[in-house]
Amino acid sequence: MTLKNFTENYLNDGDWTHTYLTKAKDSMLHFNKVDESTIERAIAMVSPDVVMDFDNLNDSQLDSGLMGHDIYNINIDSLKGCNNISFNLMGTRFIRKDNHGDNFIFEFSGTAKNRDLSRIIFGNQYARNYYTVLESLRENFKNIKEDYNVAVVRLPLLKVEAVWLRIIDDMADSYFIPLFTNDFLDAEIRYSIHEFFELLRENSNNSKLCDNDRMGG
Repeated sequence: MTLKNFTENYLNDGDWTHTYLTKAKDSMLHFNKVDESTIERAIAMVSPDVVMDFDNLNDSQLDSGLMGHDIYNINIDSLKGCNNISFNLMGTRFIRKDNHGDNFIFEFSGTAKNRDLSRIIFGNQYARNYYTVLESLRENFKNIKEDYNVAVVRLPLLKVEAVWLRIIDDMADSYFIPLFTNDFLDAEIRYSIHEFFELLRENSNNSKLCDNDRMGG
């Protein structure tokens, strides 16, 4: 099911507030709050050779405008047999698009206030695709009737990186939307939790190690 059809199938006839990107009670899509000091510290670490032109963000934009989200690596050993799938929290990311149209992905290890900046990704197709999919989700989920938490899962061995949407009141009810197409997943297509992990299990037996460091490999 495409992202457009997914959102249309879940439209609610009621009127919703426009706070769907925040932590407010009636929000639709939940991103992580990013404190201003973290943003300033991250931008200060960008090489002076890189031209950036960011607008200032107000308090209401510190989560919605930056689309902050946790990053998890899928434990490939947990795909074997009928084991429960396990995840390792690797850190958190937020994204900024500057006034020149360049996308910057800032990745931090851990989730505490003193978390360390791990890397900055910008100026390539990876950053552009990453921003495009999350921005599309943000725009298309304005009228969804459930509350979703947003995260990203990765499995470098299989070249998998996907948005993980978890219904707040039922965390077992999840959907996965790949950020990139690989041999068995299509970008921007919604997969149920069963479909997603069945495909990962099927393709985990005869895979070769991927060296794509952006995906944690």
